[in-house]
Amino acid sequence: MAAKTNLTTAAQITVNAREVDFVTRFGKNWDALRTIMGIMRPIRKAPGTKLVSYEATVDGTLAGGTSVAEGDEIPLTKMKVEPKTYGDIEIAKYAKSVSVEAVAKYGADVAVEKTDEAFLVALQNNVLGDFYTFLNTGSLAVAATTWQQGLALAKGNVLDKFASMDRDVITAK
Repeated sequence: MAAKTNLTTAAQITVNAREVDFVTRFGKNWDALRTIMGIMRPIRKAPGTKLVSYEATVDGTLAGGTSVAEGDEIPLTKMKVEPKTYGDIEIAKYAKSVSVEAVAKYGADVAVEKTDEAFLVALQNNVLGDFYTFLNTGSLAVAATTWQQGLALAKGNVLDKFASMDRDVITAK
């Protein structure tokens, strides 16, 4: 039986296992960071999208309280929701290539795999650096000497901050 017209075959697929492995390793490290941070459902956004959060506040003062007599209609409190824009999401482009001469001279293990590993570490450090810089824009601060102590202090400060804002926090165990 002849192949169907316009069938995509292996000849049209140019991704090799090494490229898939590189992306998979980067993704696994991102997943580990999300697990540590307790991020269960990341929201994917396209480049150029504005990064915005929304804050709800009382518009004026709370209406009602203890002054409402029995049977009287409880007055409504007016609320407002305002956006807080952090900036545009930008795409960062990075690439790495190795010449065939480098592979011939040093072999694929050194020329490709070692440079892939260094490139992956550099990319992750860049992404994490940006992420930590963003975290530092917050209002919580801790002084820790170890990673575990830093996480414990950060968790405690976040729980305390949410409690002071009368917010519930679901903690991961």
